[in-house]
Amino acid sequence: MPKAIVFLAQGAEEMEFSITYDVLVRGGVDVTSVYVPGADEPLSPADGLVVASRGVKLGVDTTLEALTKSGHAGDYDAYIIPGGAGGANTLSKDPTVLQILRDSHANGKIVGMICAGSLAALEARVGLGGPITSHPSVKDKLASCTYAHGLDGSSNLLL
Repeated sequence: MPKAIVFLAQGAEEMEFSITYDVLVRGGVDVTSVYVPGADEPLSPADGLVVASRGVKLGVDTTLEALTKSGHAGDYDAYIIPGGAGGANTLSKDPTVLQILRDSHANGKIVGMICAGSLAALEARVGLGGPITSHPSVKDKLASCTYAHGLDGSSNLLL
């Protein structure tokens, strides 16, 4: 059974996390949500719950600290970064997450970012050789990339 990680940080976009997690599970993928704390946050979220961008509370399966200590961070087939400004900023600044993305990309694994999550692609320097999209609020930060829009002018996942 294929395995995927969907990273999760405070301020992540609810739908980009939950729909991705749900669709992967429905597709037969063993999915693990991995909590990544911000600079001044505890290593585990209070009560095991992350407060997403609209106030919805989301549970986590494990923490980044536990994942890295287990030695199994590279054992997954796909690594997904959801958007949401708060979560995307945390994920795109975490050196451990960025190294996991670089290693996974170098090993031919699926590395995907959604919306503002594209900031992690920029910081990890992965997937930048082709077109990239993002939430319009971070488009200027991706100026060095080949920026692409959806057919309707929207920004969608594309790596």
